[in-house]
Amino acid sequence: MNIYLQSISDELPKLELLDGKSRFNEMSTVELIDKFLVDELSLADAILISHDAIHFGNNSKYMDQLREYAKTKPVILFDCGDIPQEITIKNVFSLRNSYRPYSKKYNNLTIPYNVKPINNMIFRSYSKNPVASFVGYIPKLISRRLIPRSFSHFWHPVKNNGALIRFFTHRNLVRLNDFIFVKRNHYGGAKSLIINIEEFQREYIESFEKSDFVLCPRGDANQSARYFETLSAGRIPVIPNSGIIFPKLPQGINGPENIIIRTSSSNLKSTLNKFWNKLDSERYYAIQKRNKEIFDNYWNYRSYMTWIFGLSFNEFKNLCESE
Repeated sequence: MNIYLQSISDELPKLELLDGKSRFNEMSTVELIDKFLVDELSLADAILISHDAIHFGNNSKYMDQLREYAKTKPVILFDCGDIPQEITIKNVFSLRNSYRPYSKKYNNLTIPYNVKPINNMIFRSYSKNPVASFVGYIPKLISRRLIPRSFSHFWHPVKNNGALIRFFTHRNLVRLNDFIFVKRNHYGGAKSLIINIEEFQREYIESFEKSDFVLCPRGDANQSARYFETLSAGRIPVIPNSGIIFPKLPQGINGPENIIIRTSSSNLKSTLNKFWNKLDSERYYAIQKRNKEIFDNYWNYRSYMTWIFGLSFNEFKNLCESE
């Protein structure tokens, strides 16, 4: 589709798609949509807002501008904050990493996080006992995390709280015979707090090398960057069920091999062993290869952006409306 790039204000930060900056990946993505851009609005199929909604969603002046743009052409925007802005303006389509369990899905499309792939990871051999791992932050269950997020929606007090989900699933995983756990004292995305980033990254990569299963719980956002990193390494994600919505795949392409678990499940060991005992060397190799191929070919951020902006606008709209 032909895209017209529209700024709301020169004072607002640019999209990571345009400036190459990401919380998880420093690789430039500036050139990805160049071939889809047009210089005149009359030639465009849609308008792309050049800022993430997190920077303008609460500003009435900017939102009025957005409504005016939507009267002339369909508008596409990124709404990729941990707490989405939930913009529901007619003719506006949102690209999002995550949804709260009660979010409306209409005119939204899930996109992958822009993570740095874990490449050159050797596939593991099938063995009698699988190894699971989690390297990361388990938040303390303090009132400021428990009360606002758990009760921001009555029907989803656990699913809506990343701290609770991490606490419960970690409590069950430590019961496994072969579980690698490296605790972080703070969220890894807060780069300014990390003293030895090289050491942290080394431990993180080593945990993938030694693991068959990788725990991928949600964080403050109801999504997991670790999930996409796990696929890129060819490992099997274990996902606490918080209502995560994964990105679409082209028609006819089946999704990766995931294990979805109940958040409060106390029989996680038997769940993983039951899955594992159905495998053999050939089947396990095929799963690792497929998970990596799904990431490399479809859920890599670069691949996904190229795919969706390469659709006709009607094809893009149909993807959003079926979300």
